[in-house]
Amino acid sequence: MPVEEGSRGFNRKRSVMWSAISVIFDRRLVCSAFTVVCPSLLWAQFTDPRTYDNSPVGINQLSLGYTYARANASIDYSLIIEGAKLNLNVGLLDYTRGVNFFNRFAWVEASVPLAGLEGAVNSTTVQGSAIGAGDSSFVFGALLKGGPALSLQEFSTYVPSTTLGASVTITAPTGLYNGDKILNLGSDRWSFKPEIAVSHPFGPDHSWVVDGGEKHNHFGG
Repeated sequence: MPVEEGSRGFNRKRSVMWSAISVIFDRRLVCSAFTVVCPSLLWAQFTDPRTYDNSPVGINQLSLGYTYARANASIDYSLIIEGAKLNLNVGLLDYTRGVNFFNRFAWVEASVPLAGLEGAVNSTTVQGSAIGAGDSSFVFGALLKGGPALSLQEFSTYVPSTTLGASVTITAPTGLYNGDKILNLGSDRWSFKPEIAVSHPFGPDHSWVVDGGEKHNHFGG
């Protein structure tokens, strides 16, 4: 299911995220959307809902997001700082394009967070702040079943169906990092995340969707 438990030891209190201003555009389609969500984690463990829905190819989407969290980890929630009380503000710039991959719908995506971090570690003299870019991420995904590659005109008559998809996310160590400091926005390591997921629409006009999937994180030096 879309909601999973967080990383062990992660302090989740008082976190809130705004995923804001999603703009989809090509020569014929321009629209925008604003959503507010309150996840249990700073970054969701599962990919965003409806990621594995079918969409028309040739569409470009630019999204701007904002997150605030008070926790004991920086942008990468797997790097926990014991005893830390941190305030983290993150803006996310994300670009996605739908493409035709062997007659199946696929997408490429690139994103970079811009963040401000400040706080201290209990029972120590460690305190400070950091402002800059976090690690950038790059995604390639495709629908393996139930997601034919359709033009915008063809998609207007498409009836949603159950889809099976897979994706690979690579995170590059491009964020601000200083080995002499505890508070960093970057992780100074590569990561690789393969994921497989199922999306099933149901209800009147297929307006409801159930997502489920499995993913694994792998970290490099």
